[in-house]
Amino acid sequence: MTPGARQLCIGSAQTTRHCQRREENGEIINIETGKPFSYNDACVELGPTVGYDKAATEAAQAAVKEFLEGVFRLN
Repeated sequence: MTPGARQLCIGSAQTTRHCQRREENGEIINIETGKPFSYNDACVELGPTVGYDKAATEAAQAAVKEFLEGVFRLN
């Protein structure tokens, strides 16, 4: 993270970053259990850290703009 970036741990928020899922017949399946995904699954965790990084945001926006201009020949 670049200097000046902000981050915050949100203790009561849920994250599914460690849950592997797949769609099967219109239903989300927890790959680890083979059962329908639930926010009560063991892979769901509390307390994710979220953040904002101005430099990363600006770099991503510039990259997307450049890509779209090239794809759609906007110049």
